Amino acid sequence: MKKRSRFINFFLIALIFSSFFVLIAASYKQIERNKATNNLTNLSSDYYNQAEKPSYFYDIQDDISLNDSHKTIQKNKKIYSTIENPQKKWLNKNEDYEGWLVVEGTKINYPVVKSIDNSFYLDRDFEKEKNELGSIFMDYKNVGSFNDKHTTIYGHYTKSGVMFGDLHKYKDKEFSLSNNSISFDSLYSKKEFEIFSVYIDSADNYQLKFNFKDDIEYEDYLQMISEKSMHDLGGELDKDKLLLTLATCSYEVGNGRLIIHAIEKTE
Repeated sequence: MKKRSRFINFFLIALIFSSFFVLIAASYKQIERNKATNNLTNLSSDYYNQAEKPSYFYDIQDDISLNDSHKTIQKNKKIYSTIENPQKKWLNKNEDYEGWLVVEGTKINYPVVKSIDNSFYLDRDFEKEKNELGSIFMDYKNVGSFNDKHTTIYGHYTKSGVMFGDLHKYKDKEFSLSNNSISFDSLYSKKEFEIFSVYIDSADNYQLKFNFKDDIEYEDYLQMISEKSMHDLGGELDKDKLLLTLATCSYEVGNGRLIIHAIEKTE
């Protein structure tokens, strides 16, 4: 009887200690998540508080008069501004910086980075410090700065909606129709994209295509991914326009991914 009593007491003490350590671990993880979220909020605020960004180049007419208040250089009927590129600020913070991503109607308002592989930023923040939320990052196979026909950007799914968690809102058709714009401000120019396809697939049986041998192959690819969409979102698919893809984890299928495709808007 005494042995049984000792065993029960030992078991209860062990249970209390294990619960205590689990609580500490959970609290530490939550502190890390809060820290990462606060860092992202500060980055976003800093991005929007910076001076209004000038156009890095723009077309001019033959009879345009130059404004002496800004240094400019005329060449081939264009004016090239010598005002410092505002993106330099973010490159100074992280040389892997590729641009700034904003998705309409979501919390997605983050810097985008790119490494030599797709693993480095899975658990590192914009300052390259270890963090389970990771970063929003471009596929390493992309060149960047809109030099790719197809650019792909990844981010973790979170229940709170930070990182790419809010992409799951696009599983609702009405939300997709009313929030179909994506803005990506790269190192040298800014482009707007329109969402035309949303679907879930397994990474085990599907790979995104980055290179196309000709316009016909690219058009066929656009048509194929459009037909995979869970919603009919419309949108004009033009072989001369760039493709932007956002991807995050999804749990409806094994090793699932939520994929969102957007086509460059006509200016």
